[in-house]
Amino acid sequence: MKLDLDNIRIDGGTQSRVELNQETVAEYAQAFTAGATFPPVVVFFDGVTYWLADGFHRYFGARDAGESAIDAEIRTGTQRDAVLYSWGANDKHGLPRSNADKRHIVTVILKDEQGRQWSDRDIAKRFGFSHPFVGNVRRSLETVTSEKPAERTYTTKHGTTAVMNTANIGVQQHREAAKARHEADIARGGHGSVLPPAPAVVEPEDDGPSAEELAAHAAAEAADRELVAKLLDSDEPLAALAEENKQLKAEIAQLKLARDGFMNRCNEAIALVKARDRQIAKLEKRLKETA
Repeated sequence: MKLDLDNIRIDGGTQSRVELNQETVAEYAQAFTAGATFPPVVVFFDGVTYWLADGFHRYFGARDAGESAIDAEIRTGTQRDAVLYSWGANDKHGLPRSNADKRHIVTVILKDEQGRQWSDRDIAKRFGFSHPFVGNVRRSLETVTSEKPAERTYTTKHGTTAVMNTANIGVQQHREAAKARHEADIARGGHGSVLPPAPAVVEPEDDGPSAEELAAHAAAEAADRELVAKLLDSDEPLAALAEENKQLKAEIAQLKLARDGFMNRCNEAIALVKARDRQIAKLEKRLKETA
């Protein structure tokens, strides 16, 4: 049915794209002016207000063309229903969602009180995204917490949790060696060597990290250094892959532009044929009236 444009609300947070494509709006306006027929926009009616959920490019194209009403599919629902519907709109029809649109929509979903409770698979299936894409966006939104540079949390042999100051690893061994030299010097009749001062470190209530825990820490540090080395070695191939990905995206963008151009010309041709049909119908009617 036809619905007055002035009766449709577009400010309810139901526009899920990053921004409207103004070129598409202009093309739709020309098509409306030429008499083209578009699929109806989708609105949700809550008993008082009509909330636009899908068809923003068509809405603004019709308005720019001077139309006062637009074909609309009216569904019963609230503003929230319209928002939920908008997250999955343009999945399989209309102007395709750009990568920026997809990331924006998934980000909005994951920041939504209800949306953040859904699994990556549920979001992907419900709103037309890939499972890995949703997972990547979720991980990018998570707060990355790292340990303090000189601290590592560990579980003591008593089952309690303590924080180990890794900056002083090796200091205790050094002091024990110095103490042994001091005692050996006294045993030989000397005055003993000067002991290094104890570090001003607050030790945990237990006996501190064991030799096994120190060895595990050293192994973890070695693994971290190995990982960094591998990442550094992989810089060149990663850069090459990034450049290839950039080129592929540029080619896809060109193909999309070409496709949109073909669709526009097709719409124009359809509009022209309909205009000709109306002219022919008028001429036939006149011929019958004059016969």
